[in-house]
Amino acid sequence: EVKEDLKVEEDFESKKCKLAEFGNALLTDPESNIKFLKEMLQISKDNDDTIVKLGLLSLLAVFRDIIPGYRIRLPTEKEQEMKVSKTVKKMRFYESTLLSAYKAYLQRLIALEKKPLFQLVAVRCICSLLDSNPHFNFRETLLDATVRNISSSNEAIRCSFIFATGHYCIKVSRVFYGISYETT
Repeated sequence: EVKEDLKVEEDFESKKCKLAEFGNALLTDPESNIKFLKEMLQISKDNDDTIVKLGLLSLLAVFRDIIPGYRIRLPTEKEQEMKVSKTVKKMRFYESTLLSAYKAYLQRLIALEKKPLFQLVAVRCICSLLDSNPHFNFRETLLDATVRNISSSNEAIRCSFIFATGHYCIKVSRVFYGISYETT
């Protein structure tokens, strides 16, 4: 039993270290280490609830930092058939990998948002992404989650959305609840 406990503890520490290592590599050189996003996503699907939460928060830190200041448009089939330079090919690979990992991350957050154990972490990640990158791809997914949860009966969830998304949510909640602060 002691050996089993040690194995579990070692496994836990190993996953924590991998998350830190992958995250650091991505923050240091995202283009060369973009493949680590998939590794981090895989770790965030662990059976250990704490590892799942650490994975989600680690991915949040990475995405907040590496998401570009523009929406990514994937090349059309015709554009993919064209000959391009090595640099363009590398950039296309980077952007498509980033976009697919980001989409998978959002899908994971939306799925976990419905589970009480992970709801608050998922909601905080969603809010943080919307607040830091409202211009980026899949913002509709983030906005859907915001609208769905801004009227949550769970006060912590509702407040998380309102505080994290600032004036956008305040405006939406005023419309939603029919609150007017105008004096007549």
